[in-house]
Amino acid sequence: MGNCVLWTLSVKLVHIYVVIESWRRHVILLLFCALQIICDWSDYDGRMKKLVHIVQEQLEKNRLPSVHPHHSMLYPLSHTQRKGIAARHAALCLEKVRC
Repeated sequence: MGNCVLWTLSVKLVHIYVVIESWRRHVILLLFCALQIICDWSDYDGRMKKLVHIVQEQLEKNRLPSVHPHHSMLYPLSHTQRKGIAARHAALCLEKVRC
């Protein structure tokens, strides 16, 4: 089975998961990432607006953002948002090391 077929199957499975767990922000962002990997550009602008909104909401509520620092460059986030994502993830890593 080729990589494209596997990614397409993965996206279909994530779509199902989004229907089941639609209230979980990280699931929605996982779908957006998967769609970008398989180059599905349908409603790209709408997805990116939603992604930016979710990330900003997570940062404002001092939650760990669902977007990882190394993925933040793939999305139209501000430098402040990217720094906030990196800082939250770095803090989590420090916390794990100290335990």
